[in-house]
Amino acid sequence: MIHIVNGDAVGNKIQGIDGEIIVWREMYDFGPLSLEWSKEKQIQRRAIFFEERLGIPSAFFISNCEKQNHLLNNISTNEEVVLWFEHDRYDQTMLMYLLTELSSKGFEKLSMISIDQYPGIYPFHGLGQLSSQQLMALVDDKKEITMEQIHEAVSGWIAYNSNNKEDIEKWIQTEQHFLPFLLPVFKEHESYFPSPKTGLNEVEYLSLHLINEGVCQFYELFRIVTEKRVNAGLSDLHFAAILNELMKGKNPLLSSDLPLPSYQLSSSNAKLELTSHGLDVLNGKKNRLDFVGIDWWIAGVHIQKNASS
Repeated sequence: MIHIVNGDAVGNKIQGIDGEIIVWREMYDFGPLSLEWSKEKQIQRRAIFFEERLGIPSAFFISNCEKQNHLLNNISTNEEVVLWFEHDRYDQTMLMYLLTELSSKGFEKLSMISIDQYPGIYPFHGLGQLSSQQLMALVDDKKEITMEQIHEAVSGWIAYNSNNKEDIEKWIQTEQHFLPFLLPVFKEHESYFPSPKTGLNEVEYLSLHLINEGVCQFYELFRIVTEKRVNAGLSDLHFAAILNELMKGKNPLLSSDLPLPSYQLSSSNAKLELTSHGLDVLNGKKNRLDFVGIDWWIAGVHIQKNASS
């Protein structure tokens, strides 16, 4: 039996479980994606993006991707593979990718442990909140993944990688939905596209609103945003990268007294402040494109516009 888990927190807690553990370390909720690229090109493109936006050395990123792909390629198709993923966008995009890969390799014994709540824990963000004993007990409730669920994951991965936002909307409306959490995640995904009025996505708008209300310390802001958006699965590094985009150029929407967290800086007591430009955008008087432009990937969609001169 092979267990593929969503991160080191879970992987470390289930040491001793029956079977081999593979920790999958990727962020498919973030950065460039395209099925038109070869796997090698996609890894390289993502490595460059993560180095620019998060400070992750590209060589390290490429090495990690190659190692985990090697592990996946060397699993016997006779093995049962158990996928451990919760309900949020971070995990469900990873689940789509892995189901697409495993099904293409001919795996038939696929099971899933996927939850969105646990008794006595609220708000529930993920499996990493559980103890080793609680996690181990979940194995008894693993569910076989059906062909209908695999089909939904594969079609979802294709739509998610598309460079046309309309393919996301079409998938939501026309696909039959059998996976427990994938449809809500696609609806969450739509909220990452910028509003025509402000140029902000919902995470950016909420962040500016909270900062304007006095929630200025980075980790307090991160805590409130993630509690309000439990389907997002945002990491602090992803959130920091989103905010950094609003602090670029000569007319930023935000300012910060310290650098925000990155790969090199694991934590930060940074205090954020809304600029007059940010207030104008928040109030709908201006659009972010008037000040900071945008150069961002939302899965397969690359949105790129310069700030107005």
